[in-house]
Amino acid sequence: MKGSRKIALIVLSLVLVVGVLGGIFMSRIGAANHQKKARIVATTFAVVQIADKLDLPLVGVPTTQNKIPARYAHAARVGNPMNPSVEKIASLKPTVVYSVTTLPRVLVLMGLPGASYMIATNQSYVGDLVAIAGGHNVFSSKTQEFVSPNDEAIKKAQPQVILRLAHALPNIVIPQFNSEFKSDPMWKTLPAVKNHRVYDLEEPNFDATANMRAAKALQIVSNWLYPQEGSQTN
Repeated sequence: MKGSRKIALIVLSLVLVVGVLGGIFMSRIGAANHQKKARIVATTFAVVQIADKLDLPLVGVPTTQNKIPARYAHAARVGNPMNPSVEKIASLKPTVVYSVTTLPRVLVLMGLPGASYMIATNQSYVGDLVAIAGGHNVFSSKTQEFVSPNDEAIKKAQPQVILRLAHALPNIVIPQFNSEFKSDPMWKTLPAVKNHRVYDLEEPNFDATANMRAAKALQIVSNWLYPQEGSQTN
């Protein structure tokens, strides 16, 4: 009897072990199948890079000049990160759409030798780089590329990132910017200054108008807006 009981206990234990292992195996197959069935759309380049690191499949990616990972080369383009096509996204029948809920608020300044600075709107070349990279220019216009500075408007906008374009003679313009930021206490109240997210845009990668280095400039701006994705140096 004792021997029979011992054998029964061994058999029961084996059945329990096989059952547990089988359950784990089936749950992993289920998770894998779920991932294969997932239809994921990423609307910003930042999300694309995160998805790539996590080995996630994507059926839709943003329309951008950034280099999309090769694995997503055949994914549908769903439009500018700032204004993706809802119709295009819907046509892909996604199971989930990933986006950046709050885009970095960006202020773009253009300095000129012997003067102070101008504000570059969304209509400017650098403003367009910001939009393509997934940022929100805090100064927009329907027609003007540059507008006159206004301390109250800048303070109200609370930019999280400030890009300073040295259009010419950076050895003069950058010290000029530095002097302005030190002498006017308004700048110290802005999140971009508090968090040390003020970047100088210098030639040859940057200019007031597009040039052959536009792709490189876009990558640099993207890294500044999303510093966790790569280097912040130019």
